[in-house]
Amino acid sequence: MAWPWPIHATNASCACGENHWAFTPTLTTMEWPPRDALEYWLLANENAMRQSAAMPGQFLLVRFEELCSAPFEQVSRIFSFLQLDLPLERLHQLAALIKTPTTWNRHTQHDWRNDFSQTQLERLRAFDYIPETSA
Repeated sequence: MAWPWPIHATNASCACGENHWAFTPTLTTMEWPPRDALEYWLLANENAMRQSAAMPGQFLLVRFEELCSAPFEQVSRIFSFLQLDLPLERLHQLAALIKTPTTWNRHTQHDWRNDFSQTQLERLRAFDYIPETSA
């Protein structure tokens, strides 16, 4: 069954298109230089946002950090968007499956001022992701 609603999770590496699911490689299992990993993330998410512009009302953006920090609210939001009515108990069960990965905040392990280009940082800011400004 093809879902008529695209879903894009900004860091979960999952996008649903018209007639297919596309799963991208998980950056957490690959050893990419930080600049390359960010470039991959930027390209994937810029593409998703371009596609969303052609589908007003049919695209739901789910931020990974929001999914991890408020799983019940985000799971409820996803199923509401899909117009699927699940019992409250099932929503709680699904939300309980979401765990914050051990790679959470891995960007803090890098010198982002030197690892990323200024162009990449500007593109990142377009997604409202601004690295910490402290040294």
